[in-house]
Amino acid sequence: MKKPLERNRIRRLVAPVATRIRQSPALLSLTRRGKSRLLGTQEVWQVTAETVDPRYRVDFRAMLPTRYRANIGFIASKQDPTVPYFQRALEMLGIGGQVYDPARDDFHDRILAGPERIFLSRPMHFTNQDRQLFWEKTLPLYDWSEASVSPSRRALNIYESKRELAYFLKMNGIPHPETHIFYDMEEALAFAKDCPLPQVFKTNTGSSATGVEILRERKALIALVRDVFCRHYVKRSLSDYRDIDYGHVILQKFITPVREFRVIRVGESWFGHEKLPGAESELMSGSGINAWTPPPRDLLNFCAGLSDQLGFSMMCFDIFRSGDGPWLVNEMQTWFGSYDNSQMYIDGVPGRYTRKDGKWVFEPGFFNECCSLPLIIANAISSG
Repeated sequence: MKKPLERNRIRRLVAPVATRIRQSPALLSLTRRGKSRLLGTQEVWQVTAETVDPRYRVDFRAMLPTRYRANIGFIASKQDPTVPYFQRALEMLGIGGQVYDPARDDFHDRILAGPERIFLSRPMHFTNQDRQLFWEKTLPLYDWSEASVSPSRRALNIYESKRELAYFLKMNGIPHPETHIFYDMEEALAFAKDCPLPQVFKTNTGSSATGVEILRERKALIALVRDVFCRHYVKRSLSDYRDIDYGHVILQKFITPVREFRVIRVGESWFGHEKLPGAESELMSGSGINAWTPPPRDLLNFCAGLSDQLGFSMMCFDIFRSGDGPWLVNEMQTWFGSYDNSQMYIDGVPGRYTRKDGKWVFEPGFFNECCSLPLIIANAISSG
């Protein structure tokens, strides 16, 4: 197996070719699984509406305010794979809306001219530029008195930015795996020469572990640190040869043995399950394998306490636990992958938890149908 430094050097060589393929629809169509491997996207797999057991079908229209007729805007790239699900969600809810692509020069003109005053912002993060573009274009909407934008500004600030999330967790006293972010090569090398092993290297952006390396040997760790400072790192997604990490390194303590759980909040709907590693990886992120077991109640209480304290009404928590140790926040993402019509099953029954009189109450239903967008839209409208 090639070492991290060797893999990074190979990616530096092939990234320009992958970028050219990604930018050419004709070439991209010729590549097997081109969109997931070379466009930098994740396949969004959904059970079709026809296969949803009618016993658990959810009436999302009942979640809207009485006689609601206004439209909702969806701020998303034209490449976003959830755009068709947004259109389907509007039909399920019986409301109107349209997509606003922030990459367009007339984005703000269209916002001002449109009828929508409630917006969902779903940033793309194929590259660091994509993330920056969304942030710059969306930020003025939060200061526009006529608009209500979901998710919150604070939630979007930490979305798909491991640096900003690490600072956020530390400053808010939230337990998390020990993380160090270095902008000085000599400081980083001094740490690499003396730190406990293994260490987990992470890029600032990148989902499904596309920018993660587990460094078990000190020589490999030191070599990668030097390479990132002296040259640059290219993620495995090969989204764009110009999208690189350089001049800084993020290193996180490797925790083992570990279990990882996902807890999702959308308004007063809660979901949870355990994530499992893939057959050829120790990493749970991106494996797509879940254990549909009930989330521990103390975990639900932990995440509920955090989201209430921080004012998050829409958040996905990826939580570590080693043995009987404390819950540790590994990731917090306001948008989350939805590969099933339910993000929780209790004894084989799909559903959600809600809080009533301080207790967790299970309610059956496919609440995450259509990439969870009907539920997310209903929550944005109700809270807007």
